[in-house]
Amino acid sequence: MSFIHLNVHSDYSKGWGLGTIEEVCQAARDLGIKQLALTDTNGVYGLVFFVQIAKEMGIEPILGSELLYGERRAVLIVKNRQGYTNLCHIISARHCHCDFDLTRALRERRRGLIIFSDDFSLLKVLKRDSMEDLFVEMSPGYQMGRCYAFSRKTGIPPLATNRVYMVRKGQFRLHRILRAVSLNRKLSRLTGEDTCREHSFLNAPRDMIDQYPHAPIAISNTVEVAESSLSDWDFDRVIFPPFEKLDAEEAFNHLYRATMDGCRERYGKITRKVRERVAHEMGIIREKGFAPYFLVVADITKRAGRSCGRGSAAASIVSYALGITHVDPIKHNLFFERFLNPGRMDPPDIDVDFAWDERDQVIDYAFARYGNRRTAMVANHNTLGARSAIREVAKVFGLTDREIGQVTDKIGFEWRLKEAWQELAHNPKMRGIKFRKPWDDILIAAFQLQGHFNHLSTHCGGLVIVPDEVRSYCPVEISRSGLQVLQWEKDSVEEAGLVKIDILGNRSLAVIRDTLDLVEKNYGRHIDYARLNPLNDPQTAAIFYKGETVGVFYFESPATRQVLTKVRSGFTFDEYLALDHFLLNVVVTSIIRPASNQAIHTWISRLQGEKWAPPHPLLGPVLKETLGVMVFQEQLSQAAIHLAGFDPAEADTLRKTVSKKHKGKKLRDFYARFVRGASERGVSRGVIEEDRKSVA
Repeated sequence: MSFIHLNVHSDYSKGWGLGTIEEVCQAARDLGIKQLALTDTNGVYGLVFFVQIAKEMGIEPILGSELLYGERRAVLIVKNRQGYTNLCHIISARHCHCDFDLTRALRERRRGLIIFSDDFSLLKVLKRDSMEDLFVEMSPGYQMGRCYAFSRKTGIPPLATNRVYMVRKGQFRLHRILRAVSLNRKLSRLTGEDTCREHSFLNAPRDMIDQYPHAPIAISNTVEVAESSLSDWDFDRVIFPPFEKLDAEEAFNHLYRATMDGCRERYGKITRKVRERVAHEMGIIREKGFAPYFLVVADITKRAGRSCGRGSAAASIVSYALGITHVDPIKHNLFFERFLNPGRMDPPDIDVDFAWDERDQVIDYAFARYGNRRTAMVANHNTLGARSAIREVAKVFGLTDREIGQVTDKIGFEWRLKEAWQELAHNPKMRGIKFRKPWDDILIAAFQLQGHFNHLSTHCGGLVIVPDEVRSYCPVEISRSGLQVLQWEKDSVEEAGLVKIDILGNRSLAVIRDTLDLVEKNYGRHIDYARLNPLNDPQTAAIFYKGETVGVFYFESPATRQVLTKVRSGFTFDEYLALDHFLLNVVVTSIIRPASNQAIHTWISRLQGEKWAPPHPLLGPVLKETLGVMVFQEQLSQAAIHLAGFDPAEADTLRKTVSKKHKGKKLRDFYARFVRGASERGVSRGVIEEDRKSVA
């Protein structure tokens, strides 16, 4: 006899679940569990991460959600694609509709879902419609005897669960702290109904079987449900936004005409070079089906007088012709493949800056134009930081705001308790503070809770538009601003094939707008923002040469200005004017990142004449532009292709994996593949390690 855990919660069950998805899956693998259902409360926040991590660990992922609303409760397991769509709609209604009724929602949308519950009233109503895929949940410590009696009386089959909220035995004390934090209540005031049971952890299947000698059918039904559920989760399909009800071919033709019209306006004359570049890009756009996306972004961009598309989209002549970007990719020798190439598996997004006080109007236009039915913002998954974890835990232990503030006010926002909590009392910043009881318990609990999911917020600009119903792909909630927000953050959105548009607010654009308006008002001179091109203007170059770029977007941080002054130190102004300022400034803004001091020093030395050679001849074409220093993400992809024989799709997946949060095992697998491929091409281990360090 086998048992499958079908009611398991991660920390995405806010205020209840303790384990991260990685911790849950690792614990399951350690127990030899091959199938596992994630059923976080009122959401599927971690669906994409769960599918990825479970598969990496050899676990078959089953997805569901525990729905709670008022006194009603039910766990829903996805049986097929229609069931997933219905689950998303039910969860969305739970969060968005004031008149939501769980029983009514399940009656209307239960097709494709397996339902189990210990809510007798709900089960009686659902039984009248059908007993198919309907079970009575039996869980130790939750009136299991009454549930079994109800099952025998009604004929609704029983199903065994353990209502897992903890990863392992011994975490109940931490669970109580988490519940007290969630309820904003002192630990001493918690009741038994406020928490799960002490045995509600992920235990071995054998232990679960031993608890049901009187109801073996409840155990065997877990296997039946698992075998009936959807476990083959596939996110390969890209879901493009619609444009004016055009089909793929119509959208392509519309985009081609708009691009050629834009090129005539930008260049005056369509040269052979322009025509060939357009043909090259349009061929890839047709192959990847990206035409509607460009049209939608261009449509949104035109809603503001001044905007600025940035990022890899600036490498596209189509973006330039449509007015999405304002950088000539031919003049500056930018490669379209940096933005979109046949091997790229995920859809790239286009980041567009708008004046900060116009951004909300642009978003409102997108929702009005494409409708709430098809449009939603992307979420942020906010986690507990060091300060918030200590503050919240200390409150439930009964410490005063003054006692808590003495500690938290001295903790930086980037502190990691996982490394520092044991040494906190000895930190020079904490001099004079006596860490008496219960501070040791507080710090241990805060250390264990830091990094856990805390709440949902709205991404700074991510917008998703789908061709049919956004609630069919991912549940939505309502933000404080009243806009629909997906339950997924940007990585999950991209992995699931939803194409994101980033609509960002930029104060510099507002300053430029207001300045140009004042010039026209006071001097009667109209300046076309789209045709401003000061790259070769000596006065503009002088500002960058001196590092006087406060107020210049991307160049105003102390680190960036410091790099500009270091560049200046090796050149006279006339020599500086002779440099390729566009490339120079792109490298300056891209090379600034954590732990990059050595890379910056190396690049500046070579820029000022120091001799250099690539670590390996195969990397020469990849690193020539940046003087042997790996600066751009695309160079990582190119290095994998040139040095280790990756195909373009593999290389692009590697680039994408490096920047993701949940990347551990994938990155190790890629590293092994990289070492193998490079070694086969005669590359020494030293060069391989040097390449790895430059990425890290």
